[in-house]
Amino acid sequence: MGTLYHMLYIAVKGSDDDGRNMKSLARMVGIQVCNGQEDPATMRQFTFKLEFGYLDDDGKRMFFEGMFKTTLADEEFVELRQLRNLAPGDFRTVRQELFYLGDSVTNLDRISALKEECTAKKDGDHSAPIGFAG
Repeated sequence: MGTLYHMLYIAVKGSDDDGRNMKSLARMVGIQVCNGQEDPATMRQFTFKLEFGYLDDDGKRMFFEGMFKTTLADEEFVELRQLRNLAPGDFRTVRQELFYLGDSVTNLDRISALKEECTAKKDGDHSAPIGFAG
């Protein structure tokens, strides 16, 4: 799928409550957004369920070139494509991490740092979807 990496659940319902429990969620007026870590009974209260997977190859290139203000060579893109669980936040983290190194940072340095971010994710599982999958 595409650009973001969490499932968002949106309830368009009724209440003056803050939506912290089932009863108040059912009465809520407005929009409630959560990250999908709720139990199935809670999830049934949501009107819309949206899933955002990890970045596809086009998204990886777009974020890399946009966040780092650089152009990927073909061989660099081959390396980047191998990272299966890249999300937009990974690019921001790496950009911040390497910021003070200035112009000495290469695209391969950035790809290596992105690889570390991917490896650090829960269980290092590159294929499991994130969020509520029911």
